[in-house]
Amino acid sequence: MTKPDFVKKAEKLLYFSVGVSVVAGIIIAIQLPGMLRIEGVIVEIIMLSLFYSIGEKRNWARIAFLVLFVTGIIGILVLIRQYIIFWTIAPHIVIFGIIILIMRAIALVFLFQKTSSEWFSPKKISKP
Repeated sequence: MTKPDFVKKAEKLLYFSVGVSVVAGIIIAIQLPGMLRIEGVIVEIIMLSLFYSIGEKRNWARIAFLVLFVTGIIGILVLIRQYIIFWTIAPHIVIFGIIILIMRAIALVFLFQKTSSEWFSPKKISKP
């Protein structure tokens, strides 16, 4: 089975989201040097490896990305007050974060469409 269009679109969105994250990181480094954290770089490296594995038809990577995404959403909700404060300091950085979040959410929807799920499912060997 060839790679479904939903998976191809998800891959493009995911890799583009890393690009947006890099741009945001550069802006943070220039405008708010104290805010740049190595954890963010490590997270994006992990995400890149997950995105690559997703493109290589690794279902575990798709599930791991879903778990990390949901965990991240919970983290945002827990820290919403800090994000509101950060909005007053650097709203453009928060906007970058929202854009990344939306792209990754759409990619997840694509990755869990029926055709995508079928592509990720292991092939069943039929007995003669």
